[in-house]
Amino acid sequence: MLVQLGFSSLLFAFFSAVYGIIALVIGIRLKSQQWIKSGRQACLILLPLLSISIGVLITLLLQRAYYVDYVYQTVDNTQPVYLQLAALWGKQSGSLLFWSWLFALFIFIYTITVSKDAFFPTASFSCW
Repeated sequence: MLVQLGFSSLLFAFFSAVYGIIALVIGIRLKSQQWIKSGRQACLILLPLLSISIGVLITLLLQRAYYVDYVYQTVDNTQPVYLQLAALWGKQSGSLLFWSWLFALFIFIYTITVSKDAFFPTASFSCW
């Protein structure tokens, strides 16, 4: 159940990011505030979706769910808790998930703090 939750939230985050890029491109080309607003909303949903994926992976790591290949390859029964948490970025896929989450956090903060001006789409593309 947890594996499906983490995977589906990661999949929705991917589609949200793709949609956000497309919506911002359309918003810039057509000078449409509706499309830009939609792109902003797509930026905002990335953080919660990736947070769910990271939370699920951390839960699986701490539970030592060895039926998940990532956990099987990164966690050992003799490891203390802090090393089990550090196993989140123990492989390339976990590291990419962690950095994507961190990047989504920065995009979320930027989207919340910046005013709704014409510079948002350009700045958000530099983040992608």
